[in-house]
Amino acid sequence: MPRTILITGGGGFVGRHLAAELRRERSVDQLVIWDKEVVDIEEIFKSQVNPVSLDREKVRMRVDKIKGTPHPALSPGGERGFVTLFDRVEARQVDITEPESYRKLWADLQPDWVVHLAAMAAVPQALKEPELVKKINFEATREMLAGAKEVSPDTRFLIISTADIYGAVSDKAIPELPLAKARPRNPYAISKYEMEKMIEAEYLDRVIRVRPFPHIGPGQGRGFVTADFASQVAELEEQGGGVIKVGNLEAERDFTDVRDVVRAYRLLMERGKIGDVYNVASGKTVKISVMLDELINMAEVEIKVAEDPARVRPADVPVLKGDATKLREATGWQAKISWKQSLIDVLEWWRGQLGRR
Repeated sequence: MPRTILITGGGGFVGRHLAAELRRERSVDQLVIWDKEVVDIEEIFKSQVNPVSLDREKVRMRVDKIKGTPHPALSPGGERGFVTLFDRVEARQVDITEPESYRKLWADLQPDWVVHLAAMAAVPQALKEPELVKKINFEATREMLAGAKEVSPDTRFLIISTADIYGAVSDKAIPELPLAKARPRNPYAISKYEMEKMIEAEYLDRVIRVRPFPHIGPGQGRGFVTADFASQVAELEEQGGGVIKVGNLEAERDFTDVRDVVRAYRLLMERGKIGDVYNVASGKTVKISVMLDELINMAEVEIKVAEDPARVRPADVPVLKGDATKLREATGWQAKISWKQSLIDVLEWWRGQLGRR
């Protein structure tokens, strides 16, 4: 594996799990995390389900609150050095929509790989702000790749797209379709589609693209279906019961646990082919109503269900199922965590967010 990996959007849901995966597998010497928000590195390495004991490992890590400046504790050696499975872990507050703000950082870093996670990923937000999702997901990625080509030409990229670009093309398992057959149906999917077109035209010599199907797990914020359900269940448990508000329950989705997803990302950096594109999917679908019933059955109070028109997405795809044969053949990857276990962990995480242990 390479010596230096940069994760953009590393403070987000997937980025935190990826950082933990790389650390756990000792897959890199230097890990650099960029995020628009200030990142507390200690929090990243506290797995919600299988906690990493920072006290036991005597890991002391902090991030300075000043934009773009690593805390002295991140410097190897000296009184404020730290013990970690990496030689060095850094976190910086970086906005990828402002390329001039990070150009010198990039030139100095010269990362071997960049895992580009920074994006607007919540479809409800993208529907409200279509120009902003285009700016973040397409335009900022274009500027990042152009700048990197100039100042760090040997850097390779794992760029995260989405299976949403496929649209309603089939109710059978979808392989890695060419872009000409993609049918994106919302601003988020369109922004990723345009991003992929740009990559195919100019950057296939340095990029692996990944099209993950929906992924879930502990730490996912509101705006995504299972997190919305679980957060409401946890809140209603605090209130002694009540009504959960939902959107379309008839859609079927291929859900993969985020911890399986980030393992796929790690394996693709090790064994994937530059210029290629890979689905990440379990190959199985479950109806949204079934997942809701499962969460309600886990609840410690009585919960009723009510439809909320505001939560119904326009142009929702009825069935989205993925074929990850290509990924399996290239890397040996298999999804290991069931959707039921994912739901248990998601609900426990939201209970923890509300102070219920």
